[in-house]
Amino acid sequence: MKTKNIFIAGAISYFLFLLILTPAANIIPLLTPSSNKISLHGISGSLWSGEIDQVIFNKQKLQSLRWSLNPLSIFAASISTDLQTEYKGQSISSQLEYSLISKIITLNDLQSSIKATELQKILNLPFGQLDGEINIDLHTVDLVAGKLPLINGKISWNNAKLSLSNTISFGQLQLILHSNDTGDLFGELSNKQGELSIQGDIKILANQRYTLDIKLKPRANASTELKNILTLVAPRKVKSEHIIHRAGHLRDLGIRL
Repeated sequence: MKTKNIFIAGAISYFLFLLILTPAANIIPLLTPSSNKISLHGISGSLWSGEIDQVIFNKQKLQSLRWSLNPLSIFAASISTDLQTEYKGQSISSQLEYSLISKIITLNDLQSSIKATELQKILNLPFGQLDGEINIDLHTVDLVAGKLPLINGKISWNNAKLSLSNTISFGQLQLILHSNDTGDLFGELSNKQGELSIQGDIKILANQRYTLDIKLKPRANASTELKNILTLVAPRKVKSEHIIHRAGHLRDLGIRL
């Protein structure tokens, strides 16, 4: 019996050894969804450790996508690898885990930063000019096709500014995100300094319905332009606070999962 177990373990180990050393250029294209929205250029290395010079998805480019596989993860019915890449000159790092049983992709310790000006281009925001740097520090992100991502972590916007005819400062903005066991996503929005006090809550349910409640209060250094804008974007007012309340379905915002 022991000999049989040793033989099976040896066969599995040999199979994994061959698989891991297989050139990535032979395997990665087979794992990539057939779509004209994604293209890969310059695949090198093996499944154990490799690199893709450029990944283009929805016209966005990731440069130098590198991975390093943990071969022992296969014994836990998952695939685990360390990832590093660059977007718009900024590094992105994370550990990716894919469960062979639940089919869930989990990103652990996802960290990156992006200029607010670049984010404005990606989101195609037509008004004003954003400035500052956005830092992403997400402990976990669980991805399941057709469902709301489960996110735990925070996003910070440092030295946040919006330039119209004048520049409006929002100080240091922070969005703390957490998901519960039923798949609902909650966000707490706040800021420090700047011309405006911002306090808000965001809730997105697993059925993709959302509610947004934000309180905006001009500080003593708020410009006249900012006060005029507030009366337009948040006409509802309680004492000195302007109230933004929205509710609906994500598809109403053009978001489809």
